[in-house]
Amino acid sequence: MTMKMDKQVTQKDVAQHAGVSVAVVSYVINKGPRQVSDETKQRVLAAVRVLGYQPNKFARALGRNDGKVAANQIGIIVGGTATILQRPFYAAVLSGIYDKVHEQGNRIRFMHFWDDLKDDVLFNEHVREDEVSSLILLAADLMRVDPAHMDIIKQLEARIDNIVCLDTEINNFTTVTFDRVVAARLVVEHFIRLGHRRIGFIGNAGRRVMGYRQTLEQHGLEVVPDYMQHPGVYNSSEEGFKGAQAMLALKIVPTAIFAASDEVAIGVLGAVQKAGLRVPEDMAVASIDNSSFAPFTQPPLTTVNVPTEQMGAYALHVINTQKSAPKLSRTTITIDTELVVRESCGAGSSTLLGNRK
Repeated sequence: MTMKMDKQVTQKDVAQHAGVSVAVVSYVINKGPRQVSDETKQRVLAAVRVLGYQPNKFARALGRNDGKVAANQIGIIVGGTATILQRPFYAAVLSGIYDKVHEQGNRIRFMHFWDDLKDDVLFNEHVREDEVSSLILLAADLMRVDPAHMDIIKQLEARIDNIVCLDTEINNFTTVTFDRVVAARLVVEHFIRLGHRRIGFIGNAGRRVMGYRQTLEQHGLEVVPDYMQHPGVYNSSEEGFKGAQAMLALKIVPTAIFAASDEVAIGVLGAVQKAGLRVPEDMAVASIDNSSFAPFTQPPLTTVNVPTEQMGAYALHVINTQKSAPKLSRTTITIDTELVVRESCGAGSSTLLGNRK
């Protein structure tokens, strides 16, 4: 736990706490020029974390800010590593944030990835009320993969009052998201209306699969364990391909596959076509996201439209609201979704079937 200090913590303070020289502290913080043993490095980083040390460059910036809270500065923390920017869903959400941030009177102070926060020096430099007044947490489900990460989340909450989660709720923060159970229901009910009774699911074991199971049960259809493939946690194209291969190897194959995301669906389409089957004649496919590439797959993809850019813009609106009403109860704001029907399910082209909750 980071201690709150009344004065600026110096490298000398860190050195005294860790029982090392100031030079060693400098080597650890600056990652050189000399090597430091791992045991000593961990002692120094522990002292940095406990004392709340931040580099002098921040102290200079603080002086320019006259010690006032950075009222309109927002920090963005994204789950996982920079590879997440390759994911169309998260890239679209970030685009929505950046498009609207200036219109709403805010500025993005920084964007860091979750793994960056393991660096105690970086954490103390940026995550403090003098640097930002608000935080947006994106892909928070990737922040709780390791139980030890909860310590970082607790520190975020202790330092910053105004925190909004985007996409996934964590730690009871106010959240802007879409209902994955409802989205799954839209897909599965559409398949059932088309006459499918053997419907598979490919994706991580989250709320989408909950909606899938509930919908089958509500329609009196059997939930077949082999028809639920969970080849990973990222809902990627690679996982979709792997899951579809496993499903196509079953003795009795589903006639429709619900892919947890458009990326998963890309992998499913690839595996189905590699097996010499046709979509939708031999296998119907539908998913969730409505990414920019969904209309251009072969065949075009039936998918639930998630208004990703609207989610980003709404998160900024919530931040502004919470600034003016800091004691506002934390809540979950759910954005409506709708099914966009294209050729991959065999039911026509580019029509909308409403949300709706």
